[in-house]
Amino acid sequence: MALSNDKAYSIFNIQYTGLDRFYGTEFNVIKNRIASLSANQKVVLTNLLCILFVLGFTYLTVLNEKAALYQQLDNQLKDAARVTESLLPSPLHHHNITQHTLNDDQKMAHIHALSDFTDQRDITYVYSPIKRHDKILFTSSSATPEERESGEQLSFYYDHYDEVAPRVFEVFKTKKTSFLQYTDQWGDFSQCFYSKLFSR
Repeated sequence: MALSNDKAYSIFNIQYTGLDRFYGTEFNVIKNRIASLSANQKVVLTNLLCILFVLGFTYLTVLNEKAALYQQLDNQLKDAARVTESLLPSPLHHHNITQHTLNDDQKMAHIHALSDFTDQRDITYVYSPIKRHDKILFTSSSATPEERESGEQLSFYYDHYDEVAPRVFEVFKTKKTSFLQYTDQWGDFSQCFYSKLFSR
């Protein structure tokens, strides 16, 4: 047991001896305090340092994995928003469109086109909005299978998105892609706010 403790203390010497020149008297005080510890105290200190190292390493690993996961999610949302543009007719977001530009069949056709896209991916909704008179209006939106079956909570062309996050107005102003997490009547979402089309 004594041999094990000596080895533990030797590790401290190897790691810290070269630091004397940098920290001077303060470091010597710490080193002397370590030297004055009993054998059991040195073992406890060594174990505590090992535990702190493992906890710190684990924490950093989790942070890195979480960042990578969020980056992957952001990329998926951004790709979905970009692809969605090709699923909708280009005049749909023209500044001259009005509430009566589309008939009911066209509105449902857009809902089904976007829903077919989300049904095949791990994305709940894709939708496209326009800004009119300081309001955000849907021009199209996908729907979940349950919503399509019940006909409830569908977002139709020119519906007012009254729960929209304030940052969406910034997207219309800056034309820059943005990511946001928030809650509305449809649930809790991570969203990609693309300059033309949004996904969540």
